[in-house]
Amino acid sequence: MGVRAFTGKVPLRSRFGNSLTKALFKLQTGVGVTDTQTGLRAFTTNLIPFMLKIEGKRYEYEMNMLLEATKEYEIVEVPIETVYINDNEASHFRPIRDGLMIYKNIFKFALSSLSSFVVDYIVYALAILFLPTVPTGLRIFLANGLARVTSSIFNYSTNKKLVFKSEDSLVKTGMGYFGLAVGLFVLDTLLIRLFYAVFGMNLLIVKVIVGILLFAVSWTIQKKFIFKERTSTVL
Repeated sequence: MGVRAFTGKVPLRSRFGNSLTKALFKLQTGVGVTDTQTGLRAFTTNLIPFMLKIEGKRYEYEMNMLLEATKEYEIVEVPIETVYINDNEASHFRPIRDGLMIYKNIFKFALSSLSSFVVDYIVYALAILFLPTVPTGLRIFLANGLARVTSSIFNYSTNKKLVFKSEDSLVKTGMGYFGLAVGLFVLDTLLIRLFYAVFGMNLLIVKVIVGILLFAVSWTIQKKFIFKERTSTVL
């Protein structure tokens, strides 16, 4: 790929569009690409079948190509000179609309996580309310444990089939996700107890705060380690 440096006098629209899509592309794929909008791309003829399978038109096709390529190939970058004519006014790139091709998987994960959190929170809240006589430490442990088991089953199924579309075996991804679920459960429980002990916060409110904090941790681990799709073939 011929990539631009985006240094010096760069039109705001171009700088913003590339910075936004580059950051989201890195978050989504785990692969750093300097110039996600470049049209200068070179392929060997044996990649034609791969390119014909990709859906979309215009910028959507270009972005889909990059997204799919990161699953199977290594992207090689070659620096090129940047030239803008009339501040790049002729460009048809739409930073927000075209960036949605990257956003959508993040949104799907957010929706999956939100749905799982609702399940988790309802079970947790019910357990907290129905165990008023149990010591606080044990009550948090029991409520959080029951909630985490319930929501983890739902979350794993949703992420494997709909978000990351992983084709790895149930045993392989299941073991990885089980390890993550246990780790998140321990961290979740410890943080809830910490917030409760230090700040005296309501157990139902602190659950929401901790859930938000753990969202990014869960996304990163699932994307990079559990449902990873990356190989090392050179493109």
